[in-house]
Amino acid sequence: MNVFVDLLTLCNICILSNFLDPRTYNFPGLPYGHDVLPAHIMQHQTHDYNALSPDDHHYYSYVRGLAINLINWIHCHYVFNDTEGSLNDFTTLAHQYLHCHVRAIVAYKQRAEKENFQGVPNCSEEDLRHQARLLFSPYCVPEFQGFTFTECNDDDTLAWKGEYSPEKCVKPVDFQGMIQLTPLSCTN
Repeated sequence: MNVFVDLLTLCNICILSNFLDPRTYNFPGLPYGHDVLPAHIMQHQTHDYNALSPDDHHYYSYVRGLAINLINWIHCHYVFNDTEGSLNDFTTLAHQYLHCHVRAIVAYKQRAEKENFQGVPNCSEEDLRHQARLLFSPYCVPEFQGFTFTECNDDDTLAWKGEYSPEKCVKPVDFQGMIQLTPLSCTN
């Protein structure tokens, strides 16, 4: 299972690349760490205006798509048995793990702000929440919708939770690129 957890972690980094990039919370022409203008804040909230170039935005979208394709490919070829013997599909596990990572990052930022620990300039807990809402909007990553901050708590960590045994599907689904999957698409 470690290989699959490693793959999921890599996919999460790719999916969250824009969310994790400090330039997402800065503005063109503004030196790193300098105070922002009210116009910057309004443009950021309204149009996601930031210091990322259009090429960077396209690159992050492309990498996010590759990660989602890999998750979907694994979903087509493997099922995962939990300790109770229930079958779990990879997309659901990926969905839960990605949401756990985002909640852990936001919870960390929340604790850091309470302790007055300076992190990325212009990046507050609310800014992270805003970026997460954009990421999980139906227009960005529809496969991973359903994210909610109400589930945030001190238990949120970046660690994998649960024990699963991967099992290769006897009849895998023919994967031909990005597809909308239903839970447990393959048969065993």
